[in-house]
Amino acid sequence: MELTLSDIIRIFKRWQGIFWVVVIGVTVLTVGVYRILPKEYEASAVLKVEGTAGSSLGGLGALVGVSGGGGKVEDYIEMLKSQTVIENTVRKLGLVSVFFKEDDIKELKEKGYDDNDFVILAAKVLSDNLDVSTLGKSSLISVSFKHKDPQISYKVVNTLIDEFLELVKRTSLQSISKKKEFLLEKISQYEKDLQEELQKYVEFQKKHGIVSLQDELAVRAELVNKLQMDYLKSLLMTKELPKNNALPKDELSYFQGATEEVLGQLINQLVSLENQLVALKAMYSEDNIKIVSLKLQIQDLKKRINALKFSNIDDTNALMSLYKNDMNKFLDVEPEYYFMQSRLDLLKNMTTFTWQQYIQVMLSELSMVSPVSIISKAKLTHVPKTLSTKLVGAIGGALGIFLGILIVFWKESSSKFITDHIIYSSEKNIQNYHVVRIKNVEGDFKKLSTKLLDLEGVVLITSPNDNDGKSTASEYIAKYLSKLGKKVLLVDADPLKKSLTIKYGLVSSDGLTEGILNPHRIGEISFIPCGKSKDIPTAAAEELNKLKENFEIILLDSVNYDADPITLAKLDNISQKVIVVISEMNSVKTLSDELITNVKDKLYTIIFNKVRWIS
Repeated sequence: MELTLSDIIRIFKRWQGIFWVVVIGVTVLTVGVYRILPKEYEASAVLKVEGTAGSSLGGLGALVGVSGGGGKVEDYIEMLKSQTVIENTVRKLGLVSVFFKEDDIKELKEKGYDDNDFVILAAKVLSDNLDVSTLGKSSLISVSFKHKDPQISYKVVNTLIDEFLELVKRTSLQSISKKKEFLLEKISQYEKDLQEELQKYVEFQKKHGIVSLQDELAVRAELVNKLQMDYLKSLLMTKELPKNNALPKDELSYFQGATEEVLGQLINQLVSLENQLVALKAMYSEDNIKIVSLKLQIQDLKKRINALKFSNIDDTNALMSLYKNDMNKFLDVEPEYYFMQSRLDLLKNMTTFTWQQYIQVMLSELSMVSPVSIISKAKLTHVPKTLSTKLVGAIGGALGIFLGILIVFWKESSSKFITDHIIYSSEKNIQNYHVVRIKNVEGDFKKLSTKLLDLEGVVLITSPNDNDGKSTASEYIAKYLSKLGKKVLLVDADPLKKSLTIKYGLVSSDGLTEGILNPHRIGEISFIPCGKSKDIPTAAAEELNKLKENFEIILLDSVNYDADPITLAKLDNISQKVIVVISEMNSVKTLSDELITNVKDKLYTIIFNKVRWIS
C-alpha cells in the first residue's frame, strides 16, 4: 500500500494524542533513568612512542629477526592490550574480588573454577572496559578505564602502564641479547675465515713469486708499454717487421732510460717494505703471517732490482724476455689472485663492521632507554563521567519519536473501526454507501453490481478529486451489469483525461466531443469514446439522452467535480442518477459538502474506493 505525504499527515493527525504522549513520556523516562543509574569514573593517561628504540642494526636486523626501529604505534597498542599485561594488572590489584561478587565466586568455585580461571574472567572484564587508541595520527597513545569506583579506575590505568613499560623493557633486553649473541657468532666466524684466507694468500704469493701485485703491475705495465712503443716506432720506420728481436741501436738509449726509471721505483718500494717490516717486528713474532708475507715481498723485490742492476744495453733482449715471461705468468694467475684479494678485503670490512655493531649494541644495553615514555599518568578524580541532561533529553526525544512513529503506524494498521468511509458517513450523515476494498477491487465491484440492478436511465459517475478511481468504477459497473443481463452503454465523458478512451486504444476515433455517438463493442460493453476535443457540445449531450431508447443504463464517466464545472453541469442536466466515487487512500481525501449538496436530489450512492479494511 503506497502512502503519500498527505496520507502520513492525516494518520498523525488522527493519532497525534498517542504520538505526543509517547514522545514526552519516553523523553522524561530516559532522563529520569539516566539520573538514577550508577555513575562511572574515568581515569586516563597518555603515552608517547619514540621514533627509534636502541641502536639500528642496519641489514643485520633482518638476519636477527628484530628491527632496529621503535616499531609501529599499533604494535605497542596491541602489546598494551595483551593478555600478559592485563592479567598481571588483575593479579597485582586483586581485581577478581572487585569485579565479581562473593556469591558468584563461590558458585563458580563449586563448578570447578580455579584462581587462574578467575584471573582470566577478570581480565576479560578489564579488557571490555579498557579504551586504548591513538590521538589522531600522532604517535601518542591514550589509555582510559571506567569504573563506578574512582580509586579502581585510577589504579587500573597506572598499574597497567607500569606493567606495559616493564614488558617493553624486558622485550627490548631480550632483543639486545639476541643481537649480541648473533654478532659474536659472526665475529668469530669472520676472524676464523680471515685467518684462513690470509694463510692462502701468503702461500699463493710465495708459490707464484708475487710481491705486491698492485705496485708491481704498474711498474711492469709502464716498462712493457715503453718497449711496445719502441717496437711500433721501429715498425713504422722500416715498414716491415725487424729481422730479429733486437731493437735498433738508436732506440736502446730510450729503453735504458726507462729501465733506470723502473729501477728507481722498485728501490723506493723496497725501502717502504723494509720500514713496514721493522714496524711489524716491534709488535709481532717472526712467524707471524704478516711478517712472513712482508719478507716474501722484500725477497722478490730484491731479485727484480738485481736483475735490472746487472742488465745493460747489450742484453736488452734477455731483459725483455724476463719481463715478458713474468707478465705471462702474472696474467695466468691474475684472476685468482684478485679474487683472493677481494675476498680478504670483504672479510676485513665485514669483521670491522660487525665489531662496530657489537659495540653499539653493548652501549645500548648499558644506556637502556625505553621507546615508550609517559606524557601524563592517570589522576584520581571524584567527578563522574556523565552526559549533559540536554544531550540525554535529545536522545530520549529521538527514541520517543521513533517509538511514537511505530506505535502510530501500528495503531493505524491494526484499527478496524476508524477508517475514512466511517468518518465521512458519520460526519456528513451519509447512510447509502458501498465499500470497495483495495485488496479485492474486482470482487467487491461484482457484489456491488448485484445491488445496482434497479439502476436505469442516464447515470452520472463523478468524484471530488483526481485519482479516486472513477473510471475504474465505471468500467467494472458497466461490465458486471452487462453480465447480469442489463443493456449498458458506457460513455467516456471526461474530455480532460479520456482514461477509458486511451485504455481501449480509441484515441484517434471520433467520439462524443465531435458529436458522433457511434458505440464500439468492447467485450460485453458498448462504449462511446470521448473524441479529440476537450469540450462536449450541448447538442451531443442531448443526443446521449435520446439513446435511452436503445439502452437500459447509460453510464457517464465524467470529469471530477472541481476540474470542469461547465462540462459537469451539461452532463448533470441529462442525468437522472449520480454515483460519487471517493478513494480512501487518495492524496487529497476531500468529500466536499458542496458536492453532496449539489447532487443530493440525484445521489444514488457513494462508493468508498480503495478502502484498506472494513470492520
